[in-house]
Amino acid sequence: MDIGIQSRDEQIQLMEAFIRPELIQAPPMILLHGPSSTGKSLTLQRFLQTLDVNHSWIHCDECVSIKILWKKIIQSVITDSKLKVGNLGINSNASNSFQSFVNALHELFEEYNYNKLHYLILDRSDQMMEDNDTMLRNFMKFREVSGLDNISVIFIINSIPRRLVTQTPPQIYFQPYSNRELISILSKEVICEFPTELNIPLRTKDSFWESYVKLVVDSYYSYTKNILQIKRILIRLWDKFIEPIKDGQIKPNEFLQLYRKNYNLIASDFGLTTPITFTEVQPNEEDEEIDQEELKEEETNSFTHLSSLSKYLLVAAYLASFNDSKQDWLYFSKLKDVNKRNPFMKQLERSKRRKTISRLMEPKPFDLERLLAITHAIYNIDSAILLQSDVDMTTQIANLSSLKFLVKSNNQEYINSKTKWKVNVNFEDINQIAKDINFPLHNYLID
Repeated sequence: MDIGIQSRDEQIQLMEAFIRPELIQAPPMILLHGPSSTGKSLTLQRFLQTLDVNHSWIHCDECVSIKILWKKIIQSVITDSKLKVGNLGINSNASNSFQSFVNALHELFEEYNYNKLHYLILDRSDQMMEDNDTMLRNFMKFREVSGLDNISVIFIINSIPRRLVTQTPPQIYFQPYSNRELISILSKEVICEFPTELNIPLRTKDSFWESYVKLVVDSYYSYTKNILQIKRILIRLWDKFIEPIKDGQIKPNEFLQLYRKNYNLIASDFGLTTPITFTEVQPNEEDEEIDQEELKEEETNSFTHLSSLSKYLLVAAYLASFNDSKQDWLYFSKLKDVNKRNPFMKQLERSKRRKTISRLMEPKPFDLERLLAITHAIYNIDSAILLQSDVDMTTQIANLSSLKFLVKSNNQEYINSKTKWKVNVNFEDINQIAKDINFPLHNYLID
């Protein structure tokens, strides 16, 4: 089946096997999982349009509570099934609980004799504002509880929840795009244009865009495999990259010479530090001066070339070296039992009254597992962005070790023979790194 989606032939074949238009062949539940921006929603949407089957699409991240989700599902099913429903009194009570939601849906189907197959797509169901474990547990037995054999639920999630790891629903995995796949997809979608006054031929523009995409993807693929982030980098670097062409110094067909002139631009963190605004406002002289200052600062500061994840790792390493491991859960745990924290809070207050400041002492060694746990905690909570599973954290740690920002410690414990690490960055630099990533460092330090 050709639905116009590149590099997803295997996933489309699995959809053809699992997502069937016949009621007898439709499974109760299907899982579509994989990192963000891998084409899960777009591929399924195109496939369902080609399949021509009734379906309701719910964006779970837009639902503030699970009660709103129940009501939104019923309203979407009524609309997408094209049932001419009058003034029913079911919507007011449908959101009280899962059982009332099931009863309302069952009454609706029975009253209007709706027996057609209907797919219910719960997109981003793992990003709900409320705990989604209850929702997943309920939908796993939806057909058994409701008796509605014509409803098939499709979950679109980034990773499989623990409750479903041992279950056996059909799963379709969307792996991150490879280097060649990203180049092939982005080369066919021109999102940046030359100024019209340059009068560059169309063939030259296409050839230049393909070379530019290949250069950016090859340079930043180790940083991210997210196609949306790559697009933002392409747009961010475009204006400064083609400045020599606009000034008449280099011709558009001299791409190698242009790359050599912009080598520092590509190698810097300039394409990642500033957010992109998708507007058509022409840059003024003040913006150009600011951009030049940013490039100069990056050349003088050794930490600006680090990725945001590396900066989070350094902050986490500093917290692991200068905070007591027994108090990690006070700062990084999501547990809400305040009463159990009281003894530890008293201990924390006693430690704050100490005259000796811990950060003036030698950093304490820590395990790699503790570093990763703290990194996940501060990245998820304070950046409001989920830590992507496609980023190789081991490579980031190896880079920090090669730069001597993280050093191995001599472990003299015979019982626990794990490799210990220490942070090799002072407080002033860590504080500056924390400001770069908008992380409140002082809120997580004991002293």
